[in-house]
Amino acid sequence: MRMYKLADELKEPVEWLEDVKDANGCQRFFARTLTPFVNAAQEYKLAYGVDITALKVIQDELQRREHLLAFSHELAKIGYWVSYSRNGKQEWSDGIYDILEIERGSIIPSPESFLSIIHPDDRAEVRKKRDFFLNNNTTLSMEYRIISGKGQVKYIKEESSSNTLDTDTYICVVVQDITDIKKHIRERDELLKEIRKKYQDLMQFNYIISHNLRSPVANILGMSSLLKMDLEDDERAQVFDFITESAEAIDGVIRDLNLLLSVKSALNEKKENVRLTEVIRSVKRSLRLQIHDCGATISSKITGDADLIYSIKGYVQSIIFNLISNAIKYRVPGRKPLVKIKGWRDERGFHISVEDNGRGIDLKRHNKELFGLYKRFSPDGEGKGLGLHMTKTQVESLNGTIEVESEEGAGTIFTVSFPL
Repeated sequence: MRMYKLADELKEPVEWLEDVKDANGCQRFFARTLTPFVNAAQEYKLAYGVDITALKVIQDELQRREHLLAFSHELAKIGYWVSYSRNGKQEWSDGIYDILEIERGSIIPSPESFLSIIHPDDRAEVRKKRDFFLNNNTTLSMEYRIISGKGQVKYIKEESSSNTLDTDTYICVVVQDITDIKKHIRERDELLKEIRKKYQDLMQFNYIISHNLRSPVANILGMSSLLKMDLEDDERAQVFDFITESAEAIDGVIRDLNLLLSVKSALNEKKENVRLTEVIRSVKRSLRLQIHDCGATISSKITGDADLIYSIKGYVQSIIFNLISNAIKYRVPGRKPLVKIKGWRDERGFHISVEDNGRGIDLKRHNKELFGLYKRFSPDGEGKGLGLHMTKTQVESLNGTIEVESEEGAGTIFTVSFPL
């Protein structure tokens, strides 16, 4: 009766939805319409209803699926946009706005609007691939970066396809924010890299134990057994000398191991502002006798923005000391050493190079073992083969990298790089 009174008051048709239960107790839905009529003879109302139960069930199912789809897109960080060729209109899903981190309605959806958000370094390549896709009616899959509305750099994966209906042709583009996936991949790769490095270290230490310690230990055991025999005084003294030499060899290996282990981690070391020009002067003072004896010339060119770095001073000094010391040690006989030190900074980080005119290294032969423990490449057996391994260990402890260029008889360039 309430709807009848409302129709009388409004003098207009009234529509409403009504749910009732049928004879079997099942809920059914009806769309009701009540229309008032007035003529000269009388007033009357025409009422009718349409059973929309099936339509309501379909509508509820569509809403449920739409909610599940929106929820799954949110979890997967997926959005999509559709472009229609008939009217040039483009529609963006809510997921697009979420990924771009911009307010809905703050930008007019269009291909150019989306391109403007793509990272400048990737924009030209994306445009090129999209043009090829449009001109050749193919599917498209690519990855690129965007700069979100909050200034965050995100990695995006895009899948595009086109379809033609009777009335129109449209392009559907699905994009996914894969920034977290990229991060996890990088973390996994770093973990695998660290595991491989630990395994290599373990193999090197195993080599030291099995080769550098076993031999002097065997010598001590062998010489000790001789002491049980009747020996002349001079023979007994000679045995003691052999035992002492073997013990000193063991002590030397243990000290080398302690030295290497001390630079395996920089976690307990204090970082500070380090001025490279001062470090180079300090190293040259430490090597002044060697420099004077061989007539070496040490020059340095450090750009102003690279002179001050935030690092562990002892490590930086040790790295430069070892590289300059090697440049002097492995000089060409009869040729005065010429060592050039350069320091510069770019968008990738700080870089220090030490170039010499020494003997050089056959990288084709020794590249894989260049920084190995107890690896020596000098024909006269100079050095213990510890310096380059320790240098690389220190560089990596500072999250840096070391690269080498060399030509036999012409010289070597070591380049050390540290992140900003």
